[in-house]
Parts: sequence; C-alpha cells; structure tokens
Amino acid sequence: MVETEPAGGGFYAGPPPFDVDHAELVSTVGDYYRFLRLLVDGGVVDGRRLLSVEHVRAMTTDQVPASVKTPDSFLPGFWDGMGWGFGVCVQLAGPHAGRYGWSGGQGTDFLVDPDGRISILLTQVELCDPIWGLFMEFQEIG
Repeated sequence: MVETEPAGGGFYAGPPPFDVDHAELVSTVGDYYRFLRLLVDGGVVDGRRLLSVEHVRAMTTDQVPASVKTPDSFLPGFWDGMGWGFGVCVQLAGPHAGRYGWSGGQGTDFLVDPDGRISILLTQVELCDPIWGLFMEFQEIG
C-alpha cells in the first residue's frame, strides 16, 4: 500500500491552489455521517430542509438507461444488478437491493440501507487490490 497524501497535510489539507470543481470529497466520519443522515431523513437536517424529497429520491434512484449499461462502459460486471443515481451507486437486485453508496478512490466507502442503517469505512489508502477486497467484505457485513 502506498500513502498518497500525508496525514494532516498534502493537497487536500487546505484551499486548492486552483479551481478543482471535480475534486474528491474530504471530510471527517462525523461530517460524512451527518451528510448521510440528511439523505436518510429525506433532505432534512437539524429540523431544516436542505434538499427536497424529490431531489433525494433522484440522487438515490438509478438514472442510467439500460441501453448504456454495456460490459465495456464501466468495470466488468458492474451493471449486473446495479445502477447509478446522482453521485451514488444504487443496488437494484440481490440481497442488498435498495442500498446506495459510494466507494472513493482514496479508500473510503459508505453504504445506506433501505432501513436507514448507515455504514462508513475510512481507510486513507488509495484503491488497490487489498482495499477492493476489504470493500467487498465491508459491503457484505455492512
């Protein structure tokens, strides 16, 4: 495993030196949890509506047409029982149908189950074979 950003430093530790409108989400487990509670609670946090129910539903519902889900359009087998909302992967079939989440390139993973259960994994290790294996285990027990 290779550390790509030093703990407490590096590119993501402060304001970027240039426009990074596609940048990674950098956060704490507490903030991650708060964001996910916002989604679970239908767009409401601290009694205040930040997102409409319709926006949350669109974010967490498959938006990819079946015609685009070809074997060569993403990782092999990815589209088997999967979809993609606005920013999250959505499981459409299988034992975790209705679950949505995100696996990030710097070793983060989160899952939200239909019953509202939230699971968060923060490894701070760039995606590689050992981390993919950990993600698969986490997603099965999560």
